[in-house]
Amino acid sequence: MFHRYYDSLEYVLKGIALRMRLFVAFDSLLKLCTFFLIILLGSLLVEGAKNLFPYLPFVFYLLALLFLVLVLLQGIWRVISGLSMQQVARRLETVFPRLRDDVTNALLLFRQSERSSDAHEFSDGLVKAHIRKTSDEVSDIHPKQVVNFRRAWSSRGKFLLPLFFAFMVVFTLNSQFPTRTLTYILRPLSALPERETIISVEPTPTVVLRGTPVLIDAKAEGYIPEGFSLKLWPEKGDEIQLEMRSGPKRSGA
Repeated sequence: MFHRYYDSLEYVLKGIALRMRLFVAFDSLLKLCTFFLIILLGSLLVEGAKNLFPYLPFVFYLLALLFLVLVLLQGIWRVISGLSMQQVARRLETVFPRLRDDVTNALLLFRQSERSSDAHEFSDGLVKAHIRKTSDEVSDIHPKQVVNFRRAWSSRGKFLLPLFFAFMVVFTLNSQFPTRTLTYILRPLSALPERETIISVEPTPTVVLRGTPVLIDAKAEGYIPEGFSLKLWPEKGDEIQLEMRSGPKRSGA
C-alpha cells in the first residue's frame, strides 16, 4: 500500500509544524519585549505628569499589568494550540506555488481511502500515484525553507532595536528606574498617591496659668481624616486622650 509514502509526507509536514510553533514562540517573545520596553520608557512620562493627575501612575501601571498579562497569555495560547496537517499543507503550498494543491489533496485522498472499504483497485492506484508524487516533491524541502525566523526579527526588530537603544541611554542616566517601574507594574497599588494631611494648631507654644481654660484649634488641609484626638501628659498620672470636636471651618476642643 501507499502508507510508506504518506508517512514520508507526514514526517515532512510534522517538521514544518514544529518549526512553525517555534516561530510563533519567538515572535510572541519579541512582541512581549517590545511592549515591555514601551511601558518602561512610557513610565518616565507618566512620572513627570503625575503632578497634573496624581492617580495617573496607578492607572498606567494597572493597565500595563493587564496588557502584559494579555499579551503573554495570547502568546502561550498561540504556541500550545496545535496546527492541523491541513494548515501546515496550505502554508507549504503558499511558500512553494509549484505544489499547487497537491499536498492538501494528498491528505484528503489518504483519509478518504482509509474510510472507504469498497475502493476499487484502479482508484487505489491513482491515490497511491498522487501521494507518491507529492511525497517525492516535498522530500527535499527543509522546514527552514518554509519558516524563516528572520521574518519575525525583520518585522519586530525594527521597533525593538530603537527601543532597546533608548532604554540603554535612560538606564545609563538612571539605573534605578527599571526596578522602580517593574515594582509598580507588579504592585500597581503602591503607585497610589500618599495621603498627606497638613495640620496647623493654635495657639502656638505658650505658657498659661494652671486652671486657665485653653481652646486648642486644629486646622487640617489635604486629606481629611475621620477625626482628631489630643493627647495630654500631666505632671502626675497617666496620659489623657481627648477626642476633638469638628466645627464648620475648624476642628477644636
